[in-house]
Amino acid sequence: PQATAPEQSAAPAPGMGSGVHYAGQKYAQMGGGMGGGMGGGMGGGMMGGQGYQGSQQQYQQQYRQRTGGAGLFAANCASCHPNGGNRIVPNMPLRGAPQLGSYSSFRAIVRQGRGPMPAFPASSISDSQLRELYRYVRSNYGG
Repeated sequence: PQATAPEQSAAPAPGMGSGVHYAGQKYAQMGGGMGGGMGGGMGGGMMGGQGYQGSQQQYQQQYRQRTGGAGLFAANCASCHPNGGNRIVPNMPLRGAPQLGSYSSFRAIVRQGRGPMPAFPASSISDSQLRELYRYVRSNYGG
């Protein structure tokens, strides 16, 4: 059969998004990216890839292992400390905090928590991961 040039679909089929027609056949353009976040899992987007099937805890553990300090920060800290700030107590930002001056001060805050900040025990963030996190936070948000 002779190939015909693709033409964009004028009206997408319900649930299919835009598509491309080849010789009268409609093919959905594959999507990519996040499927549904942490709880819903990582997916390949519309019609693509397998979603992540494990628990949120397993996902976070694998994410941290793949991405080092930046991944640890994204998975555990960024929701309250975006860009080194502090969403919960705005006048106490992470950026420039004196507790970043030494690893022992940082470790004490992370392990014990303070005020509204929860503690992160070694079962949540290992000692080696905590060192990676400290290096990341210190290099990005000072001390």
